[in-house]
Amino acid sequence: MTPTAPDALCLSPVWKQHVWFGLIGLVGTGWLWFAMSRHGIGLSPDSVGYLAVAQHLLEGKGFLSYRVSLSSSSHHCIL
Repeated sequence: MTPTAPDALCLSPVWKQHVWFGLIGLVGTGWLWFAMSRHGIGLSPDSVGYLAVAQHLLEGKGFLSYRVSLSSSSHHCIL
C-alpha cells in the first residue's frame, strides 16, 4: 500500500513551534546586534575591573585589577 497524497504531506504540529522559536531567535539576535552596534555592550570601567579581578583570582594571580601590574605595589583592598 502506498501512502496517499494528503498523508504523505501531513507534518506534525511541532514544526510550527520550531519555526516560531527560530523566528523569535532571529528577531532577538537582530535586535541585540542593532543595539550593540550603536551603543556598545554597555560595560562601565567598574564592571571591567570587577571582571579582571575575578579572572585573576581564578587564575591564582591574586587580587589584581587590569590597571595594576605584578611589579606595582599600589594594591587596593576591599573593605
